[in-house]
Amino acid sequence: MISTHCELEGWEGLERAAYRAKKEAMAARLIGIARRVYPTLGERAVVRKAATPRTYARFTRRGRGAVGGVRQALGNSNQRAVPYDVGPPGFWQAGDTTWPGLGTVACILGSRHVADAVASYR
Repeated sequence: MISTHCELEGWEGLERAAYRAKKEAMAARLIGIARRVYPTLGERAVVRKAATPRTYARFTRRGRGAVGGVRQALGNSNQRAVPYDVGPPGFWQAGDTTWPGLGTVACILGSRHVADAVASYR
């Protein structure tokens, strides 16, 4: 699975053919970028699906397909994301705006780090 965030405006008001073309181009671009690291990615894929803000809106009923939380960019995501122990002593946070964040494994790992910090806090 490859996941990223995007601007919403570019997906709004498109005619069906333009939407499909943009969706296909976006999927091809993401796979192309990922193939820099995994050259054979997708060669034997059984399923290849792409989702857009429209898809997200349909399944989550979120307005315009917007993802919640702090707006992320290269400067505040991944290793540059907000740390767990930001703020006053004894205050921690975990979730998709911290490192590691979004995704099941990342959320579990982040929650474990925070739980360990809380358990050892004096």
